[in-house]
Amino acid sequence: MPTVPVERRLVTDSRAASSERALAHFEALFTFETDCSAMTEARLTAAEGAPVCAQQRGFLVRAARADDLDTIVELCVAHAAYEHVRLTVDGLRDRLNTALFGDPPRVWCLVAEIDGDVEGYATFTRDYSTWRATEYLHVDCLYVSPRQRGRGIGRTLMESIARQGATVGIEHLEWQTPAWNRSAVAFYERIGATGLAKVRFVWSPAEM
Repeated sequence: MPTVPVERRLVTDSRAASSERALAHFEALFTFETDCSAMTEARLTAAEGAPVCAQQRGFLVRAARADDLDTIVELCVAHAAYEHVRLTVDGLRDRLNTALFGDPPRVWCLVAEIDGDVEGYATFTRDYSTWRATEYLHVDCLYVSPRQRGRGIGRTLMESIARQGATVGIEHLEWQTPAWNRSAVAFYERIGATGLAKVRFVWSPAEM
């Protein structure tokens, strides 16, 4: 059996420990179940407090792990290209590693897995609405590989995030999509979401 160099083993052990700490923090904030082998349709459609983990129609939705990072970066690149946005990948993996698996994590990520391959992802954060004076979940990204669309993966990812929020009393989600992306708009309308007419601004004063 080949010997793993000490330096490499230490890095691997550190990443594994970081991933485990992030998952523990995830579990502390939300009711989460990682073992989906016994998941049933009845549990998938259960009320508040149902585990976010979902297994149906040949795919699995679960929490992202540290060993998913390379694929998540690839999906981010594909997602950005689809939305006609140029994404700089330099350092992206390391920053996502810190954000997703830091202690505490800054953002949570669910992935859709098919036959061992990650084919979709969704990221979300806890945020606060001044007008409603209550927390909500902000869905930052939702993307499914084109070859796997039409199987209900996007809906299951969204429903899984909603279940996560319900476990901690958060019942409101918000997100955005380009106005030209009519397929995404139609999908969100089909799941019962309401679109708001607003203009999104970005501002980087340091770059001015």
